Amino acid sequence: MSQTGCLVRSKRASTKSNNSTASTVSSGTGAAGGAACLFGACFGAGAGAGSGAAGRANPVNADAIEKLTERLAYHIQLGNTRSVERILRKLRAVPPSKVVVSVKRRHLSPNFLAWTNRSQDPFLHFHQECSPVVWAVDNQQWQMLPILAKYGHDPNRPLQCKRWNFSPASSNRSAMVPYKKFWTKGRYTYQSALDYYFGSIYEFLGEEMQRMSSSAVGYSSPSTFYYFFQQLPQLLLRGIDVHRIDSIILFNSLGYSLNWYLTKYTNENNTVPDIPEQNDSCAEIFTVRSLIKAGFSEFECLEFLSSSHNWFGILICLLCHPRLDQYGSNIQLPPIIQEAALLLINFLSLSSSHPTSEEISESLENLSLRKLYAKRYSQRRQEFKDNLETLQRACSDFNKRPMSLRLQARNAVRRNIGGVDFGAKLRRLAQTFPAEVVAFLSYVDMDSLHLLHPPRVLLKLAKRENPFSTEDAAEASSSDGESAGSTSHEGEVSVV
Repeated sequence: MSQTGCLVRSKRASTKSNNSTASTVSSGTGAAGGAACLFGACFGAGAGAGSGAAGRANPVNADAIEKLTERLAYHIQLGNTRSVERILRKLRAVPPSKVVVSVKRRHLSPNFLAWTNRSQDPFLHFHQECSPVVWAVDNQQWQMLPILAKYGHDPNRPLQCKRWNFSPASSNRSAMVPYKKFWTKGRYTYQSALDYYFGSIYEFLGEEMQRMSSSAVGYSSPSTFYYFFQQLPQLLLRGIDVHRIDSIILFNSLGYSLNWYLTKYTNENNTVPDIPEQNDSCAEIFTVRSLIKAGFSEFECLEFLSSSHNWFGILICLLCHPRLDQYGSNIQLPPIIQEAALLLINFLSLSSSHPTSEEISESLENLSLRKLYAKRYSQRRQEFKDNLETLQRACSDFNKRPMSLRLQARNAVRRNIGGVDFGAKLRRLAQTFPAEVVAFLSYVDMDSLHLLHPPRVLLKLAKRENPFSTEDAAEASSSDGESAGSTSHEGEVSVV
């Protein structure tokens, strides 16, 4: 796993002499820290004492607890597992909730003018008081999480993070808005280490996206989130409960950033300039896919998302792009179309309740991506509208079909397995069940589509074929009727 290097200085005062020692190391930074280094800044981290609560827990050893806490943060940042475990043994007498680290951090200012004005400091300096779990996530030291959990620092418990600075907050910025703006003053409780992981990314890149969105120039770079979200599978292997997140805030943020990226993207070298063709262009789709593969099944949150960037609306709008016919019959559609179709199929198969046709239509009406496509391809507006109605009707027909026993058994098994170590539990099931069944439990991909019988229009999109041509549309309408009639026979067989 590649990590971004940052210069970190940690000063520790000696109790035997007045001379202070300083050691300089180079270590990787985590979600928010890595973002700062990626955009040309790094944050200094000096581990300090706890909030005083640890000292009150054992007033006799207050100085020792302070030094141990300082060393704990230092070795977590270095990734030194042996030293961390040795320090945690010494802190056994202190309740885990009282073991906090106080670190100094800095972040690029959201004010773009401060970057070019040499008389101003381009950084926001602040202090952060948090648990060792939060500090391990900040530094991408995933191997620390099982060790911390062993000594009572559970990464799946609520984690409180306190930040403060010594400068007055700007009047036009709220002091604390997690997941949207990088806050430097206040207190917030994250649901778990996974929740903090997503929050710290959006607290930085939310500001960056707002700066970029003011530019009228087309955005053709890979998704900025790809670098950070590619670390997610490593985190999910460390005993993380995938359901311990604020799902409404997270899926709202993921939908917002995906919608923003698709509306800003333009690359004249592509077959269709505003359809991304790189593998790293659909970071949010890959992120949701990773969550599903890790056992996430609580998609009731999709009902409460903002209609302006609802996931169903974004995926349907992308799959009905007005210029899909540019790829022709001999050219496959780009990978983002296939991934979007597979994700929509998984949403339809996992959600216990689905949005109605009226709700999907409302989300499309408010979606900036649909408005952009309708305006940019005004000559194909009616064709675009017809394609949207075709795909909406296919999704509605799929929802109205009685859920087969196979699909009911799959969803029940996923719920029983839970969201902790989902992949490891599936590997144990692979010793008893066929590999095809285990893959079907994890994620509906190309190899398991035949077990689900999705609508033909989605099936062709998943195969990277255009289903909206004249001959395909007629064939799809007839085949969908046949598949709907055969659902009752298919539902009597369960593969689980």
